[in-house]
Amino acid sequence: MFDRILFPADAESGASTVFDHVLDVAESHEATLHILHVADTNQDSVTRIDGQVIDVFEREGERIVDEYAERAARRDVPVVTNVVQGGVPDTITAYADEYDIDLIIMSTRGRTGLERLLLGSTTERVVRRARVPVLTLHPDD
Repeated sequence: MFDRILFPADAESGASTVFDHVLDVAESHEATLHILHVADTNQDSVTRIDGQVIDVFEREGERIVDEYAERAARRDVPVVTNVVQGGVPDTITAYADEYDIDLIIMSTRGRTGLERLLLGSTTERVVRRARVPVLTLHPDD
């Protein structure tokens, strides 16, 4: 039913906590897992190291997707990794459209009340904008 699953990966511990569940879903559907990290262009991320211009968010994103890909490889789940610059919710939904993703699986931090209203939620924005189902997993569940 799901051939291509998208997991937007970040360095938050919640994403790492739910990743085994993501792998369970991918395994059970024999799906290819797309692991995407969005280097948020809304924040300054370019610096100079040893005379080279480096985007620290892209470098960190590569490290993040590589760690998740290693975990997926241990369970023989086929993986596609990508690090893309952009606004996070829009980039996730655009990626899902471009790569014909069947399901997006995201962790949620569980903000509630006024904090959620004022700060918003990346996951909530993806849920509202995505053209495919979005499965949200809370790290404490």
